[in-house]
Order: sequence, then structure tokens, then C-alpha cells
Amino acid sequence: MSVTNKNVYKQKDGIVVTPLEDFFLIFPNHTDEINKPYLCKLNHSAYTMFACIDGKSTVADIVKLLEEKYDAPNEVIESDFLDLLVHLEEKNIIAKLI
Repeated sequence: MSVTNKNVYKQKDGIVVTPLEDFFLIFPNHTDEINKPYLCKLNHSAYTMFACIDGKSTVADIVKLLEEKYDAPNEVIESDFLDLLVHLEEKNIIAKLI
């Protein structure tokens, strides 16, 4: 999968998020390729990134927003966010629009 700063992603419909003490569980309303339900576990910073995926903002827009929220170098935030996008797209939790 190729992710660029101009890509726009959206969360799939029917995603259920359950906040727990130290992390968030995301339950899609679909199953994986062998028809077994699965979930995705995100820590607080990964969930903050996930929550920014709105179907309108580009990857670059979200990285800039995250830079303002966290005191970390652009390269670190961008790398972490791109890794998260790959993971969530592989799990069929988000979809690339552009």
C-alpha cells in the first residue's frame, strides 16, 4: 500500500469504539478473510490519530494537527501515523478515498 500526504481516509461505517483504562478497543461490524470477528487495540495516542481520520482531512493535514498537539518531530509523527494507516487499512477499519 502506498500512502502519500495527499491521501484522504475515512473510518468504515459501523465501527464500535470501547474505551478502557489504558487503551481503546475497536470492533468493526465485519469479519476478517476467514470470517472470524476481530478487534483492534489502540493506545491513547494511536486512538487520537484514529479519531482524526474524518474523510475530509489529508494525511498532511492530520500530521500538522498532531504536530500541534504533541511535542514531537514531524518525522516521528508522520512515521507513526503512516504506520497506523497501513495497520488500520489492512484490518479493513479505514478506507482510502483519494
